[in-house]
Amino acid sequence: MTLPALHALREAYPEAKISWLVRKEYAGLINGHKDLDELVIFDRKLFAKFYSFTAIRAIVAFLKKLKRAKYDLVIDFQGLLRSGLFTWFTRAPKRVGRLDAREGATLFYTDKIGESEDNIHVIDHYLHIVEVITGQKSEFSFSLGSDAQALKEVSDALLQEKINVDNYAVLIPAASVDSKCWPSKNYSKLADFLATKYSMDTVLVGSSQERASLDVVCENAEARVVNLAGKTSLAQLVELLKKAKIVISNDTGPGQIAQASGAKTLLIFGYTNPKRFGVYGKPERNICVDYDKRSSRVRDFDSSYSIEHISVDAVKSQIEKTLKL
Repeated sequence: MTLPALHALREAYPEAKISWLVRKEYAGLINGHKDLDELVIFDRKLFAKFYSFTAIRAIVAFLKKLKRAKYDLVIDFQGLLRSGLFTWFTRAPKRVGRLDAREGATLFYTDKIGESEDNIHVIDHYLHIVEVITGQKSEFSFSLGSDAQALKEVSDALLQEKINVDNYAVLIPAASVDSKCWPSKNYSKLADFLATKYSMDTVLVGSSQERASLDVVCENAEARVVNLAGKTSLAQLVELLKKAKIVISNDTGPGQIAQASGAKTLLIFGYTNPKRFGVYGKPERNICVDYDKRSSRVRDFDSSYSIEHISVDAVKSQIEKTLKL
């Protein structure tokens, strides 16, 4: 969700060198992005092994590297203790963070920016931060780079699985929190609907740890469903999502990647606020209970908002409307 803010920074500072600190496992998602000059790779596993002499040396070297870079401006969009500390270790003269940052991260900023009253969606909040810093308002722009090798690998994998590369849907039925998971049997019904009405093949994606739970979707569907959980790199996932006719997902990271990739994406929400984290600029693609009544709160645990209350027919209806566009 930070990509539009990155683009806004590039528009405001076309000659600047822009670096992005990213965890090692996520680097493939933005490597080679047109608005970036450099990735600063952070290996989180090293910080988990702080008791190891080798890890300590690597951590110290990493922190020294941040300081040696001599950044003029550092922005912490995440707003957590670790990201706040990294911001401070750069010793940049201007260190900007969110006023609502957690875990004491605000202690490490020189400037703190709060949400404006008009900002509910996280993307708008990030764009507002950039606007305050640069004095320039930027239009929303979501973009991910292309990877020809990853595209070829995805196409080969789909052909091997006898998936029609020109007519398939991607379903993302898992999430890190159970309350974000729409029932697996409902995803099975969607796969059958897509096959019957649109002759569309269905692919499931997720982590390797989620593979067993996604197998349930395959077992309960009458249509053939291919489970690729744990079988794609981030670069391959992006290309897989880009080529899909439609992506239907729980409120989870791969679902956000789908909308960033430009795919027609439907996100299914329970207690989490779709106005803050949903498909940007297309409220109809955020399927939930009482979208218009949601406040600006991150979550609302009113039982009426449970993801269990979302019907298969409601999702089918939005699929039909989206595929007509």
